[in-house]
Amino acid sequence: MFGTLALVLAQATSHDIWPIEINGMLCHPQRLMVKVEDMTRAHDLSERGYRVIQVFPKINWIVVESDPSRLQATRRQLSSEPGVRQVSFDRAARNSYAPNDAKWVDMWHARTIKADLAWDISFGTEAPVTIAIIDTGVNTAHPDLAANIWQNKDEIAANNIDDDGNGYIDDRNGYDFGYDDPIPNDVNGHGTACAGLAAAVQDNTIGVTGVAPKAKIMCLKASIDSGYFYDSNNVGAYLYALDNGAKVISCSFFSDRVSQSERDAIDALWAGGVLPVVAAGNDNSVVPFYPGAYENVVGVAATDQNNNRAGFSNFGSWVDVACPGVALRSTTAAGGYTDGFGGTSGACPQVAGLAALLFGSAPNTTNADVRACIEDTATALTTDFSKYGLINCEKAVQCIEGLIAPTMKSPKVNYMTPVIAAVGSGQFMNARIYGRGFQAPRTIKIVSNGKYLPVYAQTRDYVDFGMANGWSSISVFVDNVKILGFARPKTGATTYPLAELCTKGGSLNGGFTEISANDSVYATVGRRSDGLIWLNGTIRGVIPAPTMTIRLTRLYTGTINGTEEVFLYDWSSASYPYGNWVKMKTTTVPRTLTTTFISVPNASRFVDPEGTMYVQVSTNGTLTTGALKLDMLNIGK
Repeated sequence: MFGTLALVLAQATSHDIWPIEINGMLCHPQRLMVKVEDMTRAHDLSERGYRVIQVFPKINWIVVESDPSRLQATRRQLSSEPGVRQVSFDRAARNSYAPNDAKWVDMWHARTIKADLAWDISFGTEAPVTIAIIDTGVNTAHPDLAANIWQNKDEIAANNIDDDGNGYIDDRNGYDFGYDDPIPNDVNGHGTACAGLAAAVQDNTIGVTGVAPKAKIMCLKASIDSGYFYDSNNVGAYLYALDNGAKVISCSFFSDRVSQSERDAIDALWAGGVLPVVAAGNDNSVVPFYPGAYENVVGVAATDQNNNRAGFSNFGSWVDVACPGVALRSTTAAGGYTDGFGGTSGACPQVAGLAALLFGSAPNTTNADVRACIEDTATALTTDFSKYGLINCEKAVQCIEGLIAPTMKSPKVNYMTPVIAAVGSGQFMNARIYGRGFQAPRTIKIVSNGKYLPVYAQTRDYVDFGMANGWSSISVFVDNVKILGFARPKTGATTYPLAELCTKGGSLNGGFTEISANDSVYATVGRRSDGLIWLNGTIRGVIPAPTMTIRLTRLYTGTINGTEEVFLYDWSSASYPYGNWVKMKTTTVPRTLTTTFISVPNASRFVDPEGTMYVQVSTNGTLTTGALKLDMLNIGK
């Protein structure tokens, strides 16, 4: 059965197809992603006349091709078929490349992350390590890459036979999932630049060097030449990397939204011992971008030459580490070099190269161990825009080889959710503190009203505990040192506080701890040069109720005219950012501390599949002086 389906896959349409827009979302005009109970359903659907063109048995997803005029009708029809759990459009994403303004003549970025000092210890050659570059393709003949291109030794090139029986014909160096052929050529140039940063050849007297100069580059073209990455191509590339021996994948693209098929594939990679490394995206926002925000990836922000966050780089608690992302020197698809590549696209493959160095230096290590060494040896930055900081290749290699003891980062709370204000007598309800540095053997104590609350789970990044009725404050202790004091908000039985916030063009001081409880401590958002105030934030871990209430407590200082508007992102309109922001409230800018309650009916439409709500507060008018002082912003049941 699967052999028959594989033959259908080989016959799938391979020409360049531009995405269409459906309800504000870009997607493939002919394909649907279908989750089935088991792979026998794929055969059943094929027998019933559906055109099954791709199958992913490890995660029970298949790709069905439809007549373009019947795409939505086919989706509705498939949704009612027995054994079909989910039918999604084959959404499209773009790579996260961002142009740079600066030009440098040397590889300053490699020295900044101390790659040269890591090479003094190891080139990661104790075991062969393969990095899958999932991107726009790779110029496999580039003189600075050719010697490091991965070869499928069980496949004979150009004989039109699937020699190794892996379902792909003539896949000698990887595969082109955009066009269903074995030649992962790079028309765009983006993937070749990423490959050079990760694993360009060293000591050949020409060009540049990658962070892992002895690693092999598996070339997996997931985009079509217009730059779009469809789920059906991405998922195929993820699972190919898993099945064909890659230990690291580098994904320098962002999808801006949650894809369940992609998440299942990412989880399969992690379960299979592979470490996914993903660009955080270039939107200057704390809003989570995917796949970079999934738990089982290392999300990478970009820094500039002064180790500050690059102005375009996304940031926040969901971003794990940072790496240089401006004025990068690397290889080009034309066979030459650039010294102007950048974006989080350029930061990501350098971290992937470090992961390959670590896997090669300690062949029996796990992906969790490699991730921990990368994160725990990172250098804390002045501006805390990634959870762990700037990668340090030298210390990471020392850590994985046992030359230095692992050093756990200082514990930090990014946010807590939800806040349970009322439960039944003697009952406890789960809440989570999310941050870093919570792993054993550290001891975690959470105290409320003089009593210890039960701790249910303790990991590197979060602690789950039970909140009891009648509490007035919570104190969090790590190794008997208090790291958080939190007062109960005066609202609702279950409250989800604003976890993170950002602004564009204005100043920002404060975050979760300043705005999560009723007190005299504020977060301050300054006005922009155009006189307006704008903030964007996320509320995490939300379990929506039929009707919820936003509680907003704030005041505006200075000379102010105009109105304040509060928006929520409507996920029922389309995945972010292709849908609509819905205005929930317009009010005169309050000059005194004012609390506004905003009813949110049908709240589930405003929560993404990961449980995140996106909120925006902005002014409409001119503020000649002053700022927004935010005391509380949360949503409650």
